[in-house]
Amino acid sequence: MTGPFPGPILALDTATDQAAVAVVDDHGAALALRHWASGRRHTVELAPTVRALLREAGLSPAGLAAVAVAIGPGSYTGLRIGLSLAQGLGLATGCPVVGVPTL
Repeated sequence: MTGPFPGPILALDTATDQAAVAVVDDHGAALALRHWASGRRHTVELAPTVRALLREAGLSPAGLAAVAVAIGPGSYTGLRIGLSLAQGLGLATGCPVVGVPTL
């Protein structure tokens, strides 16, 4: 069974000091995954990590079916950074952005 989006999904979680980025296929299998102790460095670490994971998965941003992003609760600044990147990718590629509660 496939998910609601016909293709790969980029998932972003910047709600805490432990950041996570994943690219999953439409069956939920991870194509690329990274989590790390970002501390308060989401701003400088998130975009390069997304770029590296997309390359690892053999994708470009235009190849994404959707972007899923944590919407909280969590660190206001961390959430804002994740949401900003997700919204920018959504606007640039035309793919939907889906907010996912942290809990």
